[in-house]
Amino acid sequence: NRLSSVVTVPDGFTIVVGGLEVETEGEASTGVPWVSEIPLLGALFKDQSRTRTKSRFFVFLRCSVMRGAAFEDLAYRSGRTLDAVGLDDGWPELKPRVIR
Repeated sequence: NRLSSVVTVPDGFTIVVGGLEVETEGEASTGVPWVSEIPLLGALFKDQSRTRTKSRFFVFLRCSVMRGAAFEDLAYRSGRTLDAVGLDDGWPELKPRVIR
């Protein structure tokens, strides 16, 4: 499968790119050797089971913009916000949009 898309994501936001769903089925039979093979009576000495499972896998992307040649904004990522120290990051504020 292949996906091609363009999206504008603000720094620190997470998007869901896509996902897969896998369904598996199986059968198992266990029993007492030879006795479970006897017609009619053998059913008392064996067990048959069927399993069916669904698994889902999603791909999430979390955007983290590293600005500057030397990544000077690593101090921003360390947990202290620029507002707390009274600095402006100089970048416009981006609002998330839903594209349908």
